[in-house]
Amino acid sequence: MATSYANLINQIEQLLQDSGNAEFDTTELGDRFQQGLRYVARYVPHIVRVPYFIESRTGSATATAAGYLVDTGETQFIVANDIGKVIRNLNDNTWAIVVTDGSNSTSKLKLSRDIMVSGEEYEMYNKECVSNKQINIEDVEDYLWVDKVEFPIGTERSFSLLGTILTLGIDFTPDDTNDADAKKIVHVFFAKRHKVSQLTDLLGAVDLGAGYSEGDTTMTIDEITTDEIVEEDQEFTVAGMQEIYTVRAAVTISGSQADVTFYPGLEADVAEDAVVTFALSTFEGRYGRQLEALFVDYVAAMAASSKATKYINAIPKGGPGVPGRFQSWAQLTLQRVQRDLMALADPPTSKVLTRAR
Repeated sequence: MATSYANLINQIEQLLQDSGNAEFDTTELGDRFQQGLRYVARYVPHIVRVPYFIESRTGSATATAAGYLVDTGETQFIVANDIGKVIRNLNDNTWAIVVTDGSNSTSKLKLSRDIMVSGEEYEMYNKECVSNKQINIEDVEDYLWVDKVEFPIGTERSFSLLGTILTLGIDFTPDDTNDADAKKIVHVFFAKRHKVSQLTDLLGAVDLGAGYSEGDTTMTIDEITTDEIVEEDQEFTVAGMQEIYTVRAAVTISGSQADVTFYPGLEADVAEDAVVTFALSTFEGRYGRQLEALFVDYVAAMAASSKATKYINAIPKGGPGVPGRFQSWAQLTLQRVQRDLMALADPPTSKVLTRAR
């Protein structure tokens, strides 16, 4: 089992010979702790898989309505999900964004521009995208790099990334996502910093009588410790679900519950009182214990290096050589940590990935 936040801090304090925090206060160590989580991930990252969906619906306008797209032939629009998506008029090569004025339905969408008349064909793309080979990954903000992409699931693809828009390296048109058997899920594997939870209770429960629906990205979780913080990037699972969910923004627990915003959306409906399990640490699996040990050394060394500056313009009890001794120990430790992390890191690989279906 992975080591808790409190125990890792204790190990760091013991390495610094400062269990009472006489020299290194908890805030100072906490800052170096967060820095260390990101540093270790540069060599051995935490890989997070997030599912996305290709958007490739097509159709023809069946009526002319100024500022709207009307398609009663397909009735394929999803009122809750289509806001912000892009409509391209294939006849005129004009573009508009799906907005809402309260009248959207399965056959009618309000557009940001008046571009459609009866008989003209259209394609729909994901938000801010200009192709049905693109997805928008804006919901994942604090990642180090994209490790790999699969489409369909299990087939790795090359890709390009411009801002938050990821373009698949494929030479075929994806299935129309309105088709029941369309292959439309894209798995994006993000390399992210590591995370160690500071929560006391790692078990909670879904708190809503009606439960939550597939695709929801906000959920009330109760039976957790009041006044603690569910931090950004905290991962959790829901009983009966396959996906691992990640908290998007920190939230303080009040009255033993918290309204948590997360990604990806729920993979299925969730009933009240379903068990929620928060992840203790991402230092698990391959190299878990080794990474924890190197992480402790790194945080202690960075704290010591920072502390050296305190004595540069002072005469400490240990004499004028104290800053240099702090720095010397820190640098030797950091060099060893870097060397050991490089040995654990996966070597770069060269892949030839198919662009065919």
